[in-house]
Amino acid sequence: MLVRSTLFVAMLALSACGSDSTPTQGALQSDETESAETPIAESTEITTESGLIYEVLRASEGAQPSADSYVTLDYLGTLTDGTIFDSSYARESSATFLLANTIEGFKEGVQLMTVGSRFRFTIPAEIGYGDTGAGELIGPGETLIFEVELLEINS
Repeated sequence: MLVRSTLFVAMLALSACGSDSTPTQGALQSDETESAETPIAESTEITTESGLIYEVLRASEGAQPSADSYVTLDYLGTLTDGTIFDSSYARESSATFLLANTIEGFKEGVQLMTVGSRFRFTIPAEIGYGDTGAGELIGPGETLIFEVELLEINS
């Protein structure tokens, strides 16, 4: 399982290499502050210009990462049929990586978050792994669903 999850994080990193797009959503802030958790009474899905669909499951006040931030987070990655392709929860180990080295939809979504928040992302293939897919579980043209908790922005 550790090898598969390490490969997934590596695939996230490799898929973003050579990408020069810049985020257009959310205010970017790289300094760390304490976050205050705010429960969401009624959540609503929001679609960005790129096609990313996100839902705020738990709001917080705090710092937002930029594309060049190292972030620590917990996440569950599934396909639209519910197949789990990766989970830091299952590994019982949070993931830390450079946000710039992830797929476009994931990078865009995490930059909308604040430390302490929890979001659900629906990432269409165009801003995910495209027509090539990734590994054995993520096929060509696959839509990905991530539930993500942003734990920390590391400088």
